[in-house]
Amino acid sequence: MITDIPWRALPRLFGEWRSVCRRFNFWQKMEILVKLSKQLSKMADS
Repeated sequence: MITDIPWRALPRLFGEWRSVCRRFNFWQKMEILVKLSKQLSKMADS
């Protein structure tokens, strides 16, 4: 089962795939997605 999507297959709505890929990698490196997930979880618990 394939659970990921090739960057090149992203809809144009998200912008140029290389930019999206770079942004995602930066966010991953800075743990932005982890922080966002934790914050959303806190908000849901309130």
